[in-house]
Amino acid sequence: MIVLKLLIKNQIIIISPEIHLNPILSKPSTNSILTPKCFLLHLQPQNPLRKMADFFTIDLFQKFIKFGVVGFSGLFIDFGITWFTKEKLRVPKYVANAIGFSMAATTNYFLNRIWTFESSNPEVMVEYGEFLLISLIGLLVNTFILYLLVSKLKMNFYFAKVFAIGIVTVWNFFANLFITFNPERVAMLLF
Repeated sequence: MIVLKLLIKNQIIIISPEIHLNPILSKPSTNSILTPKCFLLHLQPQNPLRKMADFFTIDLFQKFIKFGVVGFSGLFIDFGITWFTKEKLRVPKYVANAIGFSMAATTNYFLNRIWTFESSNPEVMVEYGEFLLISLIGLLVNTFILYLLVSKLKMNFYFAKVFAIGIVTVWNFFANLFITFNPERVAMLLF
């Protein structure tokens, strides 16, 4: 068997009569013969489908589910503390709402830090500040979406709220993944 190894852009490509590169995912298969078309596809810049498959992993999906569970727990904390401070402590409703939001965001930060993203960043206050800033941006996006859907498109408030929550959940997750809990970014900041 003749095997030729080529180093192209830090990738080793093996050419052999027994190896075929899948043109969609650029993965080797030993069931067919390498064709020039498949080889050329592999030499082209990374296939977008391959990049997506490499990015959207089971680990990412599990983190997203954990993030959703933590966020759902924050709903109960937000409503519970808002209700308690407004109804039992007689705090004005907007102040009670701000207290509930702040407590939910704080518990969400710590639960996401420990359970979802398993962060070991020693800069806890910086991380917490980034998390709160992303949460506040999410709140603004949520409010803007509600305004557009309810005031301009005359959609039912609660349907619009569900839609807005879905969009903001995706925003919050990826913003925290790439900014707040990104170990590569933390390494750049520390060194």
